This record gives sequence, structure tokens and C-alpha cells, in this order.
Amino acid sequence: MELRSAACRGATYGTDQSAIAHGPHGFFPHKWAEPGQCPGWTEAESDAENLVRRLLQADRTMPGLALRWHPAAECSVQRVIIPGYAEFVSGLPSFPLQEIAGIPVTRDAAAEPGAWELASGENPVASGTVRRA
Repeated sequence: MELRSAACRGATYGTDQSAIAHGPHGFFPHKWAEPGQCPGWTEAESDAENLVRRLLQADRTMPGLALRWHPAAECSVQRVIIPGYAEFVSGLPSFPLQEIAGIPVTRDAAAEPGAWELASGENPVASGTVRRA
């Protein structure tokens, strides 16, 4: 699995604005390149990317680690996930998602729209909200 990210990620001369939501702007991909155009990055894309990056860094050795989220959070995450080679040759990832980075996923339609919670058993590890586009 790979993540889609802002076009300006890793740009030089202070033109990398990929850490936060931002509008269209010019950027320099490297020192000797012509400037490129970044179409921008919405708050929903930024939140979804940050959630998946957090899951990739989670301690998977915790017993009963699972992600509970509202279906709206899942819709935002699906926009930034790009299937890797392994998923491509075995067939595209199943939607709705069953797991992300080895962490099982459950849906909670009664939760606040866009809300997610990473928990080990009944103990919350992290939580947040993915804003909608």
C-alpha cells in the first residue's frame, strides 16, 4: 500500500507545504528544476494521510489493537490509498477496508461523522476526526 500525497512533498527552497492543507502554488521539485504547479491539498486529504501514517507507525504488538471509525473517515482514507504491487497482483484491495497496515478495522455508524479511535482492547490509544471534503 502506498499513500497519495501533495505534489509538493519534498520540494526545495521552502516550497514544500505538504504537512498541512494548502491551496494551489508553485514549487521547485529539486535544485535545478523548473517550478512545478501543486494543485493543493485539502483538509480531508491531509487528515486522512496523517491517520494512515499514524497507523503505519503504531505499535502492532499491543494485544487487541483495532481501529474503530465512522464510515465517513473510511471514505476519506480510500481517497489517499494507492494499491501497491502486492495488492495489484492479488486483486485490488477490498472496499470496505478490512484492515490497514495489519490493524483490523470496524465501523461505528453511531460515532460522530469522520471520527476514529485506535484502541487496544477497551483502552484508547489515539483518536481524532477526519474532516470531510
